Amino acid sequence: MNRDYILAVDAGTSSLKSVLFDENFVAVTQDRVEYNYEADGLSVQIHPDLVWQAFLKVTRNLKEKGYARKVELIVPCVFSPALIAMDAEGTPLFPAIIHWDRRSIKQARKAVRIIGKERFLQVAGNIPYPGGISLTSMLWLKEERPEVFARAAVLGHLNTFLLKKLVNRWIIDPTNASVTGLYNTVAASDWSKDLARDLGIPLEKLPPVVPSFEVAGKITKEASRITGLPSGIPVLVGSNDTSAAALGAGLFEHGQVLNISGSSEILVICLDHPLPDERYYLRTHPFPGRWLMYDIVIGGLPWSGSAPSSAGSYRRIRSTMLIWQKFSKEKGRER
Repeated sequence: MNRDYILAVDAGTSSLKSVLFDENFVAVTQDRVEYNYEADGLSVQIHPDLVWQAFLKVTRNLKEKGYARKVELIVPCVFSPALIAMDAEGTPLFPAIIHWDRRSIKQARKAVRIIGKERFLQVAGNIPYPGGISLTSMLWLKEERPEVFARAAVLGHLNTFLLKKLVNRWIIDPTNASVTGLYNTVAASDWSKDLARDLGIPLEKLPPVVPSFEVAGKITKEASRITGLPSGIPVLVGSNDTSAAALGAGLFEHGQVLNISGSSEILVICLDHPLPDERYYLRTHPFPGRWLMYDIVIGGLPWSGSAPSSAGSYRRIRSTMLIWQKFSKEKGRER
């Protein structure tokens, strides 16, 4: 029988989910493998190898069901940010510092003093929230773990790590790059050489930015041996999970709103032009010419060590009103 299945993979904060689709996009089988992150005070991290082992368990289950060798395409999405410092072979040198981490408050404030909020918003589209924008975690590593920072060949996100494992290429997509604080999110172009220079982050440590819908590469023979998947099948670059959710929900038109409930609760609005605002996050949409403005309404406050609480319900309503107020003002100016 010919290979005619698509393997969709979602690496989330606490589990890796997969769905196998046939050529008619009918779900044939699905899987979920859980793992744990570590929280200690303001520090929240996860070992990247736990995510990789979860992926290997998914592929073993596919092999047992007789599907592994019939997969013809892999489409990944990942939670972000999850900053991973890796050596030249792609081996993690430190646990992934994830979006709930707040250890880098000092570095975030320092970055704002150096660059200024307005310049961050004009270029990166975001101010550097501790942990929520991975620049702050890069600066934390540089100051608090200088030996790790010095040894790191690449500072990437979770998809950078997984794609290196699967196709042996260094890659990050625009939706992930958007929340590094070093990508030109407003122009949807590439890394900002000026921001990287002024903040002391070597550009050579940042992976190439490749569009989400491009093929990252093909499964290597070594990855095939380990996973049981066919050697040579393509792997898409993929995107961040919030962006993938927006895509799957059909969020393409300016002003469309989506509420996402997962490890965090996120309110998202689709834009046909960027509207940077220090109260919200801004990232590119997987489709060119679109952006996503969003607020994490349950999941902790960016400048504190707050944990999720019932106050999220109030914040969700308030965030909806504020986002729509900003959107309405912009539409009024267009008219």
